Amino acid sequence: MQNARAAINRLFRENNRRLDTVKDSEFHEAKDMLGAKLKTNLKSGLNLPTRHKPIILTNQRRQISNYLKSNTPVCLRYRVWYMLSIQYGTKGLEFHPQLNKSRLKVKEMNTFC
Repeated sequence: MQNARAAINRLFRENNRRLDTVKDSEFHEAKDMLGAKLKTNLKSGLNLPTRHKPIILTNQRRQISNYLKSNTPVCLRYRVWYMLSIQYGTKGLEFHPQLNKSRLKVKEMNTFC
């Protein structure tokens, strides 16, 4: 539910609306009720606590880097996905709706070096 509020807030910001579902005083009571409901659900077993994935170790990052150095079409696609995921700070396909021609600049490979 909190992620949904943040997503709605981003949508408002991107469309230049002066409404903040996170900080505006009108939404504090709703935020407090949501927090209480989430705690109640957690205690009753309806919600599970957040489980984060383990940190990627240095040797694992090296393996990923070596794999992504390949110039096969599949590896190139994974490399772009990986770089965009880091750039947008997201995982999976969450950032794909944000990708459009106005947000990306395509350059020749020699300009990256």
